[in-house]
This record gives sequence, C-alpha cells and structure tokens, in this order.
Amino acid sequence: MITKFGKRFLTSHLAGLVDFTTKDLALGIGSSAVNQFGNDTRLEFEFYRLPATLSSIDIRSADITGLLSTGLAVTYTAQNNFSPGQTVKITGVVPTQYNVSSAIVTSASNSQFTIASSSTGNYTSGGYASSYSAIFSATIPQDISGVISEIGLYPGARKSTNSFDSQFITSFDNNLNWTDGSFNPETTFNSESFQSKIGENMIGIRAVASGSKEYTNSQTFYDISGYSVNDSIAIAYKKMDTNLSKIRVKFYSSDSSHCWVDFTPESGTGDKITSLTLNNLFSNTTATPPDLTSIVKVGVEVTAGSGGSTIVYLDSIRINDEDTFDPYFGLISRSVLTGADILTKVSGRQVDIEYKLALEF
Repeated sequence: MITKFGKRFLTSHLAGLVDFTTKDLALGIGSSAVNQFGNDTRLEFEFYRLPATLSSIDIRSADITGLLSTGLAVTYTAQNNFSPGQTVKITGVVPTQYNVSSAIVTSASNSQFTIASSSTGNYTSGGYASSYSAIFSATIPQDISGVISEIGLYPGARKSTNSFDSQFITSFDNNLNWTDGSFNPETTFNSESFQSKIGENMIGIRAVASGSKEYTNSQTFYDISGYSVNDSIAIAYKKMDTNLSKIRVKFYSSDSSHCWVDFTPESGTGDKITSLTLNNLFSNTTATPPDLTSIVKVGVEVTAGSGGSTIVYLDSIRINDEDTFDPYFGLISRSVLTGADILTKVSGRQVDIEYKLALEF
C-alpha cells in the first residue's frame, strides 16, 4: 500500500520536483498489518535494504459484459489476463455497487475474474476493469538470509544527512562475541524444527526460576547521543515458554556506567517483536550515567518468573529513527506477505525478487 509520504513523493516526482531515478527495497520480518490509512513510516522490523536494479510496468484492462454475485464474491465476465493477487479498479458498471476503487483478484480465467464483495443486485450494463502497476526488481545477495514477511519501497538516495538514522545494534549471529565472563551462550542453527527470522542461527539465554542471566558483547561501538526520547528500540526474539519475565538490554560506556531498557515479553510463545520508545532507555541509568557518545558494550539480561526456568532465543536488536522528517525521503509503500508468499531466503545462493506497486488512476 502506498503511504501518505509515498503519495506526496510520487506527486512531487510527477511534477518534476524530486528525482526518483534510484529505488531501494527494504526487507523485514514483521507481520503487523499495513495501516489502511497509509500511516506506515517504516517496516515493523527491517533487516536488509538493497537497490532495485530494474524497473518495468504491468498494465492490464478488460471490458466487463456480465457478472454473478453470491453475496460473498462477485465474478465478472470479461476477456482478461488478470492474475490472482492483482489489484484492479472497476468503473462504469450499472448498478454502481459493483464499481470498486481497489480490489484483489481472488481467481481468474481468460473469460472471467472474481473479487471478494458483498454487493448484490442484477447486472444491467457496462463495466471496465483496469490494473496499473510499477514493478521493481532486485537480487538478494547470497550471504543474506532471513524470513522475509514484509517489503518496503524507498527512494534510493536522500538529499539530507542523518547521522542518527535507524540502525542495527546486533543480529546475534556469532555467539563467540557474547560472554558471561566465563562462557559463551549456546547457539541453535536453523533446521526443519527451528527457524531464526534473521540469519542462520540464534543465541539462547537460559535463566533459572526467579533468576537472571546476562551476556555482554564488547565488540561494539555506538554513538546513540543524537537519538531522541521519541525514537524507538526493538528486539526480535523467539519465546520458548511462558516463564519469561523480562528481557533487559543494557548499553555500557564503562563497566560501571550503563543505561537499560526492560522489554516485557509478548503473550504466548513463538517469534516475537517488542518495541519501546527510547525514553524507556534514557530514563534508566546507573548512578553515574553512561557517555552516550561512546557505547562500548551491549548486554542482554534474561529474567525468569517464579513459575520455572526459561530460555529465550535472540534474533536482533535495532534502533528506529521515528521523528526525523525529510520531505524527500521516506517509506513510499509497504506490503506484508502471508502464507505461501513469505520468502525464506537461505544463504549460499542469490534470489531474484520483484516488488509490484499497484497504482490507482
């Protein structure tokens, strides 16, 4: 779906006010629904961005000569080449309840196509169906792996400079970078029964009942001083049981100075994403606050409830810039994949993808 920013940007592009020569596709693991009002400003959890190397168009249309309504779906009679999943606009049908500004084709043959609709009434005459799409192609490199369930379109270049843009903090891809002072955390690799959302493995942290366990990574350096309390921090993890009480993420500038944020786990078990504003991070500090310009260590502490021990597998942590406004750069459109459309990209081979942006005229 095209966002509010996307509509402004594309209008400005048609007027010759902004350049749209290059495009980027953002890949994410989120599953939250697309905002129906176009208010999405980013992916729920982006993990990779790559340039679109080829652009093309797909234009299809058909004259409608009849229809059949069941009260749940409408099948239009038309010589067409529409495909299931394609977005169509229908105009000129009498009676007018069968005209739609945007509908998804659920099935199609060369002589008819069907959309979900509760409209009823006898067909009288007329009708024209059309679909206009821009297609952006890209190649995911062989070393990138993840479960792609959301895709976004961005301009490929920006005019402004943002020193505190959204960024990855860690993807937990190497357990040797993490230690409790004596040992490294366990690693579980992808298999038929276990699938990380980002990369080929996840690290696991176990905590006994009513206890906590922390691992830290000193192979880092971050300057987070330019982020505001309105920006956000998100963690992706796999919750294995209901005994998990909290996940605390710490940012150290020294062993005695750090700030922290506590994530209350989502309900249920399975793959989860939890996000909080950075106000929750900046307001929790040791007696000597950390130097936010020089974060040299990141810690993750898992706490179990009194009901029993817990284990949680960690996928990634990222900071999202939520409040920097750039009139020429932002999320143009976002799509969420479901079912068989979700792409599990494994490492070791390139994968070509196409992103089709439906346009309404």
